[in-house]
Amino acid sequence: MPGPHDGIEIHYDEKQSYLSLGCEPDAFAPYRKIARSQLADFEEIPVDSVREIRILDVEAYVAWRDRPRKRVFDWVFGLIIIAVLGLAVIGAFSLLSKLFG
Repeated sequence: MPGPHDGIEIHYDEKQSYLSLGCEPDAFAPYRKIARSQLADFEEIPVDSVREIRILDVEAYVAWRDRPRKRVFDWVFGLIIIAVLGLAVIGAFSLLSKLFG
């Protein structure tokens, strides 16, 4: 799918559901115009000097983040980290007891 389309280079990662658009200045102008209208209340943001706009679908991201498979993986990963740290503490106490005991 990568390739130029009217000044826009499109990259889509289906596995991560990530869409990246590389735009020539004239193709980027409509996105900047939308950003300018959406950010009208935030005068401290210099929209004309923006080089990159990241837009996140919060609802879709939260659904992805909270899916059961990821939550189980996070718990397992956390338990492994705790076990490794526990073993490191036991090893440190063992080493200290041999050095000073």
